[in-house]
Amino acid sequence: WIQLAQRRLLNLGGVPHPEGMIGEPLPAWLEPVVRRLAAIGAFPNGAPNQCLLNEYGTSQGIDPHGDGPLFEPRAAVLSLGSPALLRFVQPPPQGEAREAASGAWYADTAASLVLNPGSLALFADEAYDSLLHGVAAVPEEEIGQHTVNREAAGWPAGATVVRGPRLSLTLRQVRRVAVPAGEFLQPSQQAEAQRRRAWWARAICEKK
Repeated sequence: WIQLAQRRLLNLGGVPHPEGMIGEPLPAWLEPVVRRLAAIGAFPNGAPNQCLLNEYGTSQGIDPHGDGPLFEPRAAVLSLGSPALLRFVQPPPQGEAREAASGAWYADTAASLVLNPGSLALFADEAYDSLLHGVAAVPEEEIGQHTVNREAAGWPAGATVVRGPRLSLTLRQVRRVAVPAGEFLQPSQQAEAQRRRAWWARAICEKK
């Protein structure tokens, strides 16, 4: 686990890299989820091979962000614990900075999904490529007209979502894999995998 300002984070499957991910076996407890995602065709090229497990306390969230080009343009989010809104926002104009903590990011939410406990959310295409996504760090939030799945999820417009501790598993498909999970690693590959993990840990630090 890595402790960040707003969450705890666990990387499962390996660190994505432009030269190809050095794959690591996913834990056995995650295998039923991976098989189910493959069975329903959640990813067009087979099963996901990488997962980020985020642990949030009450009122904690994650700043708007994009997942980048190292993944297939699709993500599956399995949400456990309290409900929350996954918000999609337009990125700021080029050269313009915007402080996520100020709330300016989420003032113009383009769309949102309410994540019920035990729910699975899939997003792709424009939602992945053109918009940023995140979860506001607030004690409660309101179901709005932008909450596109509110009826299917059983929430009326204007209802209040009270936030509490939650877990979020984001599963994706890394496009390029240099060493498949489970293969024997040479000493140089083991050292490179450790170096990449250290680099990744430094890269994901976030502001309080």
